[in-house]
Amino acid sequence: MGESSDDAFSTRVGRATEQPAFRVKDIQAGPPGSQPRSLTNVRGALYFAANDGSSGVELWRSDGTEAGTRMVKDIASDSSSSVPSSLTAMNGVLYFAANDGSSGDELWKSDGTETGTTQVRDIHLTGSAAPSNLTAAETKLYFTATDETAGTELWRSDGTSSGTVRVRNIGPGATGSSTDELAFVGGKLFFNASDGSTVGNELWMVDDTGGARLVRDIAATASTDSYPSGFTDLGGTVYFRADDGTHGVELWRTNGTQAGTRMVKDIHLNQGDAAPGGLTVVGGALYFTATDGVSGFELWKSDGTEAGTVRIKDIRPGTDSSFPDSLTAVGGTLYFTADDGASGRELWKSDGTEAGTVRVKDIQPGSTGSMRTLANMLAIEPQGVLLFAADDGTSGMELWKSDGTEAGTKRVMDISPGASASSPGSLTLAGTQVFFTADDGTSGVELWAVRVGDLVEDHTAPTIRCPPDQVAEATSADGARVSYPAATASDAVTRSPVLGYTHDRGSLFPLATTQVTATATDEAGNSATCTFAVTVKDTTAPTLQCPESVTVQAEGKDGARVSFTAPTAGDSVDSSPKVSLSAQSGSLFAPGTTEVKATATDASGNVATCAFNVTVKSSTSGNGNPPPDEGSGDKGSGGGCSAGGAAAGAPWGALVLAALSLRRRSRRRAQD
Repeated sequence: MGESSDDAFSTRVGRATEQPAFRVKDIQAGPPGSQPRSLTNVRGALYFAANDGSSGVELWRSDGTEAGTRMVKDIASDSSSSVPSSLTAMNGVLYFAANDGSSGDELWKSDGTETGTTQVRDIHLTGSAAPSNLTAAETKLYFTATDETAGTELWRSDGTSSGTVRVRNIGPGATGSSTDELAFVGGKLFFNASDGSTVGNELWMVDDTGGARLVRDIAATASTDSYPSGFTDLGGTVYFRADDGTHGVELWRTNGTQAGTRMVKDIHLNQGDAAPGGLTVVGGALYFTATDGVSGFELWKSDGTEAGTVRIKDIRPGTDSSFPDSLTAVGGTLYFTADDGASGRELWKSDGTEAGTVRVKDIQPGSTGSMRTLANMLAIEPQGVLLFAADDGTSGMELWKSDGTEAGTKRVMDISPGASASSPGSLTLAGTQVFFTADDGTSGVELWAVRVGDLVEDHTAPTIRCPPDQVAEATSADGARVSYPAATASDAVTRSPVLGYTHDRGSLFPLATTQVTATATDEAGNSATCTFAVTVKDTTAPTLQCPESVTVQAEGKDGARVSFTAPTAGDSVDSSPKVSLSAQSGSLFAPGTTEVKATATDASGNVATCAFNVTVKSSTSGNGNPPPDEGSGDKGSGGGCSAGGAAAGAPWGALVLAALSLRRRSRRRAQD
């Protein structure tokens, strides 16, 4: 990792330490601000609705930078507002309700681009469908809506117009079923609805066929509603609160069958309402608030059995209530707010035991308390930090954090300096940043953020994965330049850990196996390494060019000594491949044709071969007579006559003898 990366890292950490929380963008300059709302995380990106002062309330998106915070689409043109609401993520796509000014309030979806932000279906052709209760259920989105023929009913969508349909007309006619409290828990969709005739508002579910059915008529009479709500999954069983008309509002459980739907315990006897609320699972137990009619509203827990459903602690002794609120699980600890009657509403925690249920810190000493009911609290995992808003009595309502200890419970930043409050709200984790709304006293309510790394002491190294071992072909005697795939790294705090390598990508690797170590470093300085091998091999054979075949005349009966041009060899890695021949130039070749094989071998053992022929023509004819002198007579074309011998010279010899004989006879006659 270069020096510049380290410098940039140090600068980032320095700025973050001085001022951890920051305004992402002043979307609408001056008070009252853009008033961001419905903050929703979609695969690390934040979506929300905001008003820039000119386009109205529209859909926005942010990556935590000013440049990366932009309006996705002006759905309702000009200054009109489409007012996106019920923002819900499903499979990387954002679904929401919006009004484009012509179709009414309908179902929309967005992939984060202007062109990819479209209406899914105009459900109510003559008015507004008013989609609400949007609930992701794996690959299907369930919601409530109304069309021109039915009242508010349960609908389902796969993101297409044709795949957006009403599940069932539970309450026939325009009245509707008043479907509400949708929750996808335990792999099933539960909700409450009324058919308007035989049963009141009761427990329903969508079964495996995709159809809606009544699970149980808990209140048992058409004029009475059980109003089941607060659906929470614990070990495959769904817990909720309901009123059977006899025992009051109590804790119930269901497995999706009529027989498996029953009251867990009548906590408040004598037809009183225990009114269990804030159902939250921590470490295999269900925590909630309830009253038994004796000790007021206090903290309870249940394992699903009557005997195992008990009050944990009477925080405010007597009949008064501590009213535990904002139950939030952080690791194996439950955090909540409560009023013990002396310190006001403060931050508490519980491990499920009476002794382990304690106040974390008296943030604002005295009876006023530092926190409000329905406090917005956010768990940051796996760091085990709780983020919340509190008022210490000096700085106003500001952003705080806690690790569960008194010393570790401290204010993050006084966003609105002095006694005025910035009132942080809508705490939402997206990627490695926590987004929230706040008012710094100057810009109005705008979008703010704080990096997770600035909220925790990060001692956990990133995770890193190296590419598989690499093999490359050598391009020269020095090896090869190898651009191997990059390692991948992730970190719970740092969005993009810095990657470094002992041998840079694209650098020259020698003709050997080199171990490369990759290192991922997060912004806290924690690092992790992995190793992979880069092997550069020479597997390419040399180039080898043989000479043309050679034909010579025999010098004698043993043939001839023949010289030929040496084969030429080349190699991109080995400058001097070794060339060997089956017969050397200048050696004696027997009459006939001999194949000469050439072999070139480089330093890596790669081999190339070629071959050529050496032909030695015989020096005698078939009857063994020597050929004529090269200077006597015509040899004929192509040297064919150069092979000469008795068979070829016999006629000429006879003529010569005949001529000599005739000459002798003439001389004898003259003498006579």
